[in-house]
Amino acid sequence: MKLVLKLILILLLLGGGTWFLFFSKYSKIENVNVVVSQNKVGITAEDVYSKIKYLEGKNIFLISKNKIKSQIKNNFSAVKSISIVRNFRKREINIEVSIYQVAAVWCADEQKECFYLNPQGIIFQKSPIWGGNLFLVINNLLKEKVVIGQEVIKPKFLNFISQLNQLLTNNNFLIDKIQVRSLPEEEAIVWIKKPISAKILFGPKLSADKQVEELKIVVGKIKKEGRGNYSIDLRIKNRAYWKKIPATISHTAEQSQKDTE
Repeated sequence: MKLVLKLILILLLLGGGTWFLFFSKYSKIENVNVVVSQNKVGITAEDVYSKIKYLEGKNIFLISKNKIKSQIKNNFSAVKSISIVRNFRKREINIEVSIYQVAAVWCADEQKECFYLNPQGIIFQKSPIWGGNLFLVINNLLKEKVVIGQEVIKPKFLNFISQLNQLLTNNNFLIDKIQVRSLPEEEAIVWIKKPISAKILFGPKLSADKQVEELKIVVGKIKKEGRGNYSIDLRIKNRAYWKKIPATISHTAEQSQKDTE
């Protein structure tokens, strides 16, 4: 008799536990709270919440964290990482979403298509075609198709271009356009409007600061020659080359000449 009572008690406990886990109101999610890190790509907590609000009313014990993470990442390629914490007492799901930092905007040379680029050189989301100084814009000279998640530039080369952009800006060079080429070797081609109109070739084998210092010396010499469009090559250590180029060598050169007159 005692054994039967024990079995009945166990069954009642199991039944009660099962009911609590699957059917009780205390197992249902009341709130889904989303926090999104500050970002410049326009993703908000409301955007993420709209994709997972269906979780409200679902069983807090049975939801799959991995499934939620996959759903968020499938909808937002700019997501770097996701943290999900269940609060059983409050019947809440707290989700923190970290968005990739934008290191630059990567564009085809004619800017027909652009992407946000993270510090690792990986494109993670399509971007508008940017003008102005909000982002460093890098134009790829190689005609190649790219896809989200692809590494399009080595982090070391990206860092070099970022340093170069900052140094030129700090030294009052007005940048019109930055182009890059990775084959046959890495090089950055910077078109400037002021203090002279020029196309400048930089190479990552030499430090950015030394090349900018050399550029300042070259510009001082060029100013004595008078106005015009110039091509300057700083890729070889202690050897700077420059020459005049036709104003019609490119649309950029033509526009640069007009802007400096």
